[in-house]
Amino acid sequence: MRSTLLFLSFCFSASLVSADDCGQRYRDDIFNTFVELRDVPYGFNYDNKNIPITLLMDINLPPEDDTAQFRPLMICVHGGSFIGGNKRAGQHARIARDMAKKGYVTSSINYRVQRNVIDVVDPVVDPFLEFADRGEWYRAITRAFHDVKAAVRYHKRLVAEEGNPYRIDTNNIILYGSSAGAITILHAVYLTDLDDALPVFKAAVNGLGGLDGDSGNPGYGSTNGIRAVVSASGAMSERRWLSNRPEVAFQAFHHTSDPTVPFGYGCFVTAACHLGRFYGGSPLWNYAKENSIRTELHTINGVGHPADDADPELTLSKLVPFLYQLQCEYEPRITSVRNTEFAQTKVYPNPSRGLLQADIPQEMVGKEVVAAFYRMDGSLVLSERLIAENILSIQLQLSAGTYILQLQSSDKSLAPAVARFVLMP
Repeated sequence: MRSTLLFLSFCFSASLVSADDCGQRYRDDIFNTFVELRDVPYGFNYDNKNIPITLLMDINLPPEDDTAQFRPLMICVHGGSFIGGNKRAGQHARIARDMAKKGYVTSSINYRVQRNVIDVVDPVVDPFLEFADRGEWYRAITRAFHDVKAAVRYHKRLVAEEGNPYRIDTNNIILYGSSAGAITILHAVYLTDLDDALPVFKAAVNGLGGLDGDSGNPGYGSTNGIRAVVSASGAMSERRWLSNRPEVAFQAFHHTSDPTVPFGYGCFVTAACHLGRFYGGSPLWNYAKENSIRTELHTINGVGHPADDADPELTLSKLVPFLYQLQCEYEPRITSVRNTEFAQTKVYPNPSRGLLQADIPQEMVGKEVVAAFYRMDGSLVLSERLIAENILSIQLQLSAGTYILQLQSSDKSLAPAVARFVLMP
């Protein structure tokens, strides 16, 4: 029997533009087809077994005859309990394709999932067993949101360095996640400061590269330009983190009885309380409403998970008008995509034949600093942890090409410093 739906909404402004005034784009399928680019590399990192992973996304574009100059970007993130899932499996992939027909540019991404920590005979791994060590759970979330941030930065890098081939407006980004993907995007956007995070979560983030991580495309903002977060059966460690980004619209879908991710405030898979209690769709919506954050909650009465797989037609029927209204109120534009929180440093000689020196910002001198070297495709090729002196001297044994150096202090209040340089043959 089909579940009944309870719809709850709250908007912070009473003077919104009427949806009838905005035309068909972003509301209807204005194209019969779309262009699909498969397995596009957007970053690189190591998984929980220290195995190198090239991060891939599928990009869906309106057809080539689309005349829009700047188009919104929607990044879709799959579920799978952080141990599985795929960018092409699940309703999030269908949503990515459908939204491209409405005029959006969409990216469906793969991110790092957990390889077996506990050796089991059965190839089907129980998530409860996989995360018997609660630290593994928080590290899995961290790796996933690091990869989402790298995907955001990838698109911004294309705008800045490759002439914006997909005609994206970098101020008009939507993140959509299902189940584990929803948990991922919630933390990617709203976890902006570790001061009030659980110690186990703080340790996971600090141990894997800080809030932005090292999955690629350094030098660009990871969360600026995000206008909406859509969570299908997601949850977050602290609901008050929504106040870190009150300008971001928040839409949630959730079963009222979800045995996997709590609808209210509770435990995962009902009994996995050693992972900590998280806030699901209902308390997140309530907090957003109480704090004048634009929000909607769509609940499916009954038992199930995730909401978008359970009722894909419902999801699309509510998602489309929610995002359409945001587009109605928005004047497309494009501005600088560089993260103003990144400082510049100097590398010399530049070009170099391998022996390299870099100026250390004065505020980093005497502190522990991670010097990370990236290829232009965003892949990390070398990382060194050191106590910073005034000048960093290093002999690089890397192939010829263009690289980026990022200096990140252990003092997270200091902005990272970046420099681009060329290695000669």
